[in-house]
Amino acid sequence: FNPFSSTGGKAKLWKVEVLCDVDPGVSFDIELFLNSDTTKYSTTTITTEAVAGSDDKAWYAAYSNAVGTFHSANFTNNASNNMPRIHAMRWWFKQAGRVK
Repeated sequence: FNPFSSTGGKAKLWKVEVLCDVDPGVSFDIELFLNSDTTKYSTTTITTEAVAGSDDKAWYAAYSNAVGTFHSANFTNNASNNMPRIHAMRWWFKQAGRVK
């Protein structure tokens, strides 16, 4: 994903946020990829515990600060009884120069 690709711009990904049900027994990984690389450059484990007194849903973040022409994410969960419920996702980008 790159919101600046139509104008030839690179994108700096600050973070990816996900809105999930609060359930302290649930966790999953967010793996981040840059451009056409098949090797992830970052893995963040999210545990859906209460945040700032939230009792049903909360936002959780995976931070990046990587610059590229294309960003992607993979959500992984290997436990059979560990089912996160993701309601929404926000990608935080800043334009970071022109693609050469």
